Amino acid sequence: MKASFVAFAALLLTLGLHLQSCQGKREDCKAASECLQRLKPMIEDLLKMSKSLNTKDDIKHKKLLPKMKKKQGVYGLKQMLDFYQEDVFKKHSPDSKTEEDIMNNLSRLRVDVGGCLNHPSCKYSPKEDAMIKRMRTTFVELKEKGVHKAFGELPRMLDWINDYVH
Repeated sequence: MKASFVAFAALLLTLGLHLQSCQGKREDCKAASECLQRLKPMIEDLLKMSKSLNTKDDIKHKKLLPKMKKKQGVYGLKQMLDFYQEDVFKKHSPDSKTEEDIMNNLSRLRVDVGGCLNHPSCKYSPKEDAMIKRMRTTFVELKEKGVHKAFGELPRMLDWINDYVH
């Protein structure tokens, strides 16, 4: 009985320390934010490269990426990068050195953002998961044109990431 009480007290203390460190919303956790701050130069370089792409996105009536808000968090950011790495890039061979560099740098960014998810504030979010599922469904529906659409919207995603870390 005494051991159960001690274990329960330790659990409450741990939970209290976790809540204190994150101060409410999971996006506000300072450790995850500081982790992302280190990625600023890479994100800015990717943004510059992506704006020089000549994309063949001729589908103007349909959006692939959802409306992105700052509050989506690190998990949403990681899911976006996973989408590009696992869905888009697997169906696309780079046409230029710039595309190849973008693909390599996004892959590196994905790994680095994944490291930021190790902070206690960065947990799974059902809303973010649903957003990514809708995006993947739209991508599949667009078939071959989905790759062009994804590359056409890449600067928009990188703008969002850049705004998020600043």
